[in-house]
Amino acid sequence: MKKSLLILLCMLLINVFSLPVHADTGSSLSLLAINVRKADALLLRSGKSAYLIDTGSEESAPALLAALREEGITRLTGVILTHTHKDHVGGLDALLASNIVIDQIYASGYYNKKKESKHPAVKAVKGTGLEVRFLFAGDTLPLDGGSLAVIGPLEKNDDLENNNSLVLLAEGSGGK
Repeated sequence: MKKSLLILLCMLLINVFSLPVHADTGSSLSLLAINVRKADALLLRSGKSAYLIDTGSEESAPALLAALREEGITRLTGVILTHTHKDHVGGLDALLASNIVIDQIYASGYYNKKKESKHPAVKAVKGTGLEVRFLFAGDTLPLDGGSLAVIGPLEKNDDLENNNSLVLLAEGSGGK
């Protein structure tokens, strides 16, 4: 039986919480909302996979890094940037400068600027050896014990950057 967890990315993050969905094997799919004030940062974990979805703002980066340290995070399978507003990508520079190993940076394939080189993630990873992989609906990322599917957006919105935000569906094995 599959248990699904739809990650709602446009939510007000007031407190830090965890939502576990335990599988028969003892591993779990969990989502932790990190309190980064008026910004967004979510930590999705399943088995050995750990994805950070958005990095908060530049001002909230110390709180983000402290929360990741408290959770014992030393490696991230990926950092997923839902869209380019500063309250979602502002902590990326501090995260890249930390001692946390990042396997891959992901970003929405829809971006309102004409040049990809102006994308905040592309600018941030310059000189790090990392590249940004752009995601579109239909793409799937590896998730230990399940999958992480990109289900939106379906098309680019030239008027509102928020409408270009990634929408993700995490699925993991569940019990009866």
